[in-house]
Amino acid sequence: ASQNMQDEDDFRLGVVNWGPNTPTEPDPDTWVGLAGEARNDFKKFQEFPWGSRGVGFITFFKEPPVHHFMDGNVAGQKADNSGFDWVRSHGSAKRRTGVIEARLSVVGPNSVQIDSASEAALPTQTVGQAFTLVIRGAGFGTKPTVVLSGYDVTVTGATDEAISISIMTREDAPPEEPIVLIVRNPDTGEEASRDDLFRLGSGTTDDSPEIASIVPDSATREDFPILINGRNFPEIEDLEVIFGRTLMPVQSVLADGTQIIVGFPAGGLPTTGRMDVTVRNVDKERQDILLNGFEFINPPQKQCVILGCAADAGAKGAGVWGDLAVLLFAAAGLAGGMVVSRRRRHA
Repeated sequence: ASQNMQDEDDFRLGVVNWGPNTPTEPDPDTWVGLAGEARNDFKKFQEFPWGSRGVGFITFFKEPPVHHFMDGNVAGQKADNSGFDWVRSHGSAKRRTGVIEARLSVVGPNSVQIDSASEAALPTQTVGQAFTLVIRGAGFGTKPTVVLSGYDVTVTGATDEAISISIMTREDAPPEEPIVLIVRNPDTGEEASRDDLFRLGSGTTDDSPEIASIVPDSATREDFPILINGRNFPEIEDLEVIFGRTLMPVQSVLADGTQIIVGFPAGGLPTTGRMDVTVRNVDKERQDILLNGFEFINPPQKQCVILGCAADAGAKGAGVWGDLAVLLFAAAGLAGGMVVSRRRRHA
């Protein structure tokens, strides 16, 4: 159903068969990805040009059927010599459902919601290299199933709010618009679909960056610079690296496009914890995203007071016993001062 459907809209589903005229003729969708006159090459494989497309009724002939034709204003006929004694005749088989009423879906705590995708234009051909993108929403779970019409999909990473996928086109079934996305959460049994997120773009995935690893993938400010390893990284003038939502300063890129060195941003990173890492080729409008690829750690500062300092987070024992010793020393000094004061008063 259309994503533009309104609540209480009525509609029906019509199903009409579609396929080759004869058993040896290729399916029509084999040719949709071709441009220009090449799209009409399927006519070279037509054994019965007079047959309508459809996988409906099959007519069997004991004798070869006669092919009737017109040569200008003169009618002619010719017996079939293809060697086949049957032919798919026409596609008059069709069905229509009853009236269906559109209703707003009830959104609950377990509902799957698809909000957006990191890429709007998908390649018509992947040419041996997968195309990567991220789907964002809610209720995905950690092991979602993703279906994208016209593509083979591999889930490379998932959280409850984001899914990283890589897609490959199929040789026998090129993608067509509208491109339908379905996300299912097998743990809750919930699913959602969208048909308005993607369009077919031009070109292939030859220039798409690909992130392999972040070294180190967990660090403090003092641990920078950080290394990003992968391939197809562009030159530095065409490169953007984003941690979470922060644009990172790129220090250098290897000439073979396999490694990026990024420094710590002047304004710092606004949040700690895990964040996505994005490498973008601005010139080619291609990018790769590694979900939760980097963890920023901001260790707390030691809090000092008059009598001592609190231990750093994660310290084992040394801070506790050291501060206890400071307290005991201060208590002993205070007690000694009280004894001296008493002696002076007695004197």
